[in-house]
Amino acid sequence: MARAQDTVQPFLTLQYLYGLARAGRPEATTLLECVREYAPRAPEFSRVVWQEVALPGCEGLYAHARGDYGQAWHRLSVAVPRMAEAGGSHAQRDLFEQLLLDAALKSGRLRVAQHMLELRRGADPSSVPVNAALAVVYAELGLAVLADQARGRAALTRIRHAPRET
Repeated sequence: MARAQDTVQPFLTLQYLYGLARAGRPEATTLLECVREYAPRAPEFSRVVWQEVALPGCEGLYAHARGDYGQAWHRLSVAVPRMAEAGGSHAQRDLFEQLLLDAALKSGRLRVAQHMLELRRGADPSSVPVNAALAVVYAELGLAVLADQARGRAALTRIRHAPRET
């Protein structure tokens, strides 16, 4: 709550805003308004990042936290591909990629979600959450064979990683 007007670093502001918004805190609205006011007058060296990454990112995160997944997709799809410009580690930025994926799923953008999930599967072919999500997406798209394959990959990984009795 103490960061409700913090526009020092774009990536930190994104994190603060999402935390406040998820908690249902009114400070989230305050911070979003601060970003909207600050972005056009940010120092020249960071203005583009504030205007083209942080602001749409904040608007998307705010929308996601409020359950407006169409708006979340619209704004996050602008910001997430350029999130490295705002800072943070790859692992930290992955949170925003997961929120973009969630917004795609919840706003009915199944083909986009399929593509995003396939990219994640390429990086981790045996990921249970990715394969389970792919199974659902494939089934909803009427791709039964692919859905069965994804379910099978998820089940096989669960079996491989199940605790063994001694």
